[in-house]
Amino acid sequence: MSGELFGPIFVPGRFREVVSGRAWVRAMLEAEAALARAEARVGLIPEEAAGEISRRCRQMDPDPEELGRRGRAAGNPVPALV
Repeated sequence: MSGELFGPIFVPGRFREVVSGRAWVRAMLEAEAALARAEARVGLIPEEAAGEISRRCRQMDPDPEELGRRGRAAGNPVPALV
């Protein structure tokens, strides 16, 4: 679906930024960091690994469109992100 053509119809302007590709990617990175911290709390991964994962998630700024292209085969951008 073309964002320029259908975006204004389906997403009101005041919501466009919070549902943008960048917002989705940021939320996915925050979820990955939270998962790492939870895994460290229960002893599945070392605390140092959780810290490193969290740090890298904060630093990453992947291109949402590229993630979408790379995630097409899986039908999901998460494998491409991870």
